[in-house]
Amino acid sequence: MRVFAGKKRCFCSNCGSHIYAYMAAKPDIVVLGMGTLDEDPKVRPIRHIWMSHRAPWYEVLDDLPTHDEMPA
Repeated sequence: MRVFAGKKRCFCSNCGSHIYAYMAAKPDIVVLGMGTLDEDPKVRPIRHIWMSHRAPWYEVLDDLPTHDEMPA
């Protein structure tokens, strides 16, 4: 586990991949890396966050709301 500005990130002890994170300000919310799942969780995006940190080649191809940071 690593702590970054009030956010705890947890990693796989075998390969080091980022698995999940949670914030001290919102302890009831866990952010799970979707790439860690073996099956479709049947959950779909409702918005795009951290767009200010996206790769230069990434394009949003839908009409979902976008946010440069995490919305309040």
